[in-house]
Amino acid sequence: MFKRKFIKMVGTTISQKKINVHMLDEINRSIQRYMLMLLITNASLGLCIYLLLKYLSINNAGTWALVAAALHLVPYFGSLVTAVCLGVAAFMQSGGALPVAAGAAGGSLLIATLIGNGMTTWMTGRMARMNAVAVFVSLLLFTWLWGTWGMLLAIPLAVIAKVVADHVEGLEVLAEFLGE
Repeated sequence: MFKRKFIKMVGTTISQKKINVHMLDEINRSIQRYMLMLLITNASLGLCIYLLLKYLSINNAGTWALVAAALHLVPYFGSLVTAVCLGVAAFMQSGGALPVAAGAAGGSLLIATLIGNGMTTWMTGRMARMNAVAVFVSLLLFTWLWGTWGMLLAIPLAVIAKVVADHVEGLEVLAEFLGE
C-alpha cells in the first residue's frame, strides 16, 4: 500500500513512475543484501568466538558465542561489553588465572575488530556497491549525529542515499562519492 501511494504521489508520467518503482525495488534489494551480510558476519564472529572459548576451555562457549554475535550488532560498544563479560567469566572459571581472562577478552576484541572493521566494511561495500571509505564515514557521521541509533541506522541510510542519488538528476556527485 505504501509503495502504491508513494508512486501515485511522486510521479505524474509513466516514465517517472517506472523510475520510482525501480528505485524502491533497488532500495529493497540493497537492504536485503545488507541484512544478509549482517547475518554472515555475525555468524562468522560467533563461530570464531566459540572456537576461541573452546580453546580456552570456557564453559558455555556456545551461549557466549551467541551473545557475542547478538551484541556485535551494536558497533563498538557491543564488542566492548562482550570482551568485559568474557574476561570476567574466564577469570572466574579459571580460578583467577589472568592469562586466560586476558586471552578471552583480548581475543574477542581482536576477532570483533577484524570482522567488524575489515570483513563487515568490505562486505557492506561489495553488497551495497558502496565505497568502503563512504561506509566508514557514514558510520562516523551518523554516530556523531545520533549516537547509538545512528550507529544502527547509518548503513541502511547510506544505502538508501546511494540508490536515490543514482536515480535523481543533480545528485551525480553524491552517487559517485558513495559508489564503488
